[in-house]
Amino acid sequence: MNKMVERSVRDTKDMLPVASPVQQDDHPQSLFLDPDVGDLQSGSRLRGAILEYSGRGISGWIVDAQSPASTVSIALFVGSHCVEEGRTGRSMPARVGPRSVIGRPGFRIDLSAPGVRRRLARALRNALVEPKRAQIYLRISLNDGEYYEIPLFENYTPGELIVALGFSTADYDDLLFPSNNRIVAGLADAPPKEVRYICFYLPQFHSFDENDRWWGPGFTEWTNVARMRAQFPAHESPWLPADLGFYDVRLPETRRQQGELARQYGIDGFCYYVYWFQGRRLLEKPLQLLLEDGEPNLPFCICWANENWSRRWDGSDAELLLGQNHSLDDDVRFIDDMADLLLDERYITVDGRKVIVIYRPSLLPDKQRLFEIWRERARELGIGELLICNAMTFGEFDPRDVNCDAAIEFPPHTVSTREVPPTEVDAPPTFAGKVYDYVDAMRSSIGKIYDFPFFPAVMPRWDNTPRKGPRGHVFTRSSPEAFEVWLRDATLRAKGNSFSESLVFINSWNEWAEGAHLEPDSRHGRAFLEVVRRVASAEPISAQISK
Repeated sequence: MNKMVERSVRDTKDMLPVASPVQQDDHPQSLFLDPDVGDLQSGSRLRGAILEYSGRGISGWIVDAQSPASTVSIALFVGSHCVEEGRTGRSMPARVGPRSVIGRPGFRIDLSAPGVRRRLARALRNALVEPKRAQIYLRISLNDGEYYEIPLFENYTPGELIVALGFSTADYDDLLFPSNNRIVAGLADAPPKEVRYICFYLPQFHSFDENDRWWGPGFTEWTNVARMRAQFPAHESPWLPADLGFYDVRLPETRRQQGELARQYGIDGFCYYVYWFQGRRLLEKPLQLLLEDGEPNLPFCICWANENWSRRWDGSDAELLLGQNHSLDDDVRFIDDMADLLLDERYITVDGRKVIVIYRPSLLPDKQRLFEIWRERARELGIGELLICNAMTFGEFDPRDVNCDAAIEFPPHTVSTREVPPTEVDAPPTFAGKVYDYVDAMRSSIGKIYDFPFFPAVMPRWDNTPRKGPRGHVFTRSSPEAFEVWLRDATLRAKGNSFSESLVFINSWNEWAEGAHLEPDSRHGRAFLEVVRRVASAEPISAQISK
């Protein structure tokens, strides 16, 4: 293994020029730089030395022989990805004793900052999966537009390169793998059990009377998405729909395209939110049309969003638009009203039981009696047996506490993560929301098990600033790479549960105003969908590095 010489080099960023020449034998010199500045009239144009290149940083000095008083722009590239940029100080003549010498303007590219580490990790992931060796180089740009590329780490194998840049080959921790000192196992190591990937589906993308009255004519979630703005410098906002555009779910071609896209990328079905208020239904059009024209032709189940409908989008009593006045006499009618859906041959079952998800079953009075009536009525209607699941929200996790059969994780409710101080993301005083760490949230879910039947769930991202603006909650550091680690682990956990077949839920297919969507967008394209396809088809992880 080639070992890199690492010496203690003081931080030279923005420092004054070095007045006395550095002896050539004091530091390892790059073969692509001429360290001799004794005669600027002959020899190569670029003079200098790379004094350190490691996981801590890249440092050295560079002079443009044709313009020695000018600063020089320096950027670190991994493949086509620019990781970090900087400039040298100015080079000025100086006198050392009786001699006049050329100063040596220093530079340093610091690789220890979290943002730079993240960019470096992502660039390495993208570069190291290519069949050819990753090219890592400094691009030196001069003032007249000419530039030079100086290769680094040329003789390193991919594994050695990872170590040289300060990452771990044991678990690739800084490459967004979980920091629990274990390797995420391959799917081949899991029990042979079928796992299906089900996305929550929001039927909000069409206008209807209540929305027109509450929010203004023509309002849909696209209204929120279109007016979003970045709340701080690192905020990945706005995002806009890509392949499917600003669609209307009343159009059969839109729903057909959604189904085709989902199947293409390994999604096995949608879990539609149902808004049912004592027999009154809202946003029912997509499910109604699903039965009428068959689009999207994809397996499905339902989740009863049994909260209040409030202007704050959180189911609270504040600014109430439409309340849920639960009673046993009203709620027993739910199964009859949903019978057409439950009897559809595409309806999702687990171990022969129709899956019904309830967002907050704790709000239901006399749950035990209610579910007994539901089960009896389902048998009478020919629906069969029910698998009643609670979404793990607002601390209501254990299905035994709410008379359900199984629980479904519902991130971000089921994650624990670090709250990022506003100063860390340079948030302005006008930002009154909260910022959380997605990678930390992902790591908190790795390997998590419960002592009750459950189905794991993941989220690609989370950011509800389209709805709440500067009061929103944002998860930073989300990425397809981190999502892939989370989804692979969820698949393993699903294979280890108590059902003979299992589900992994994804929150969600199209929650555009919460930033939790798999549908292609203007920032990531189909990258998150590609993750699902790889995991569902048991392909090796995208960042796996061959030895």
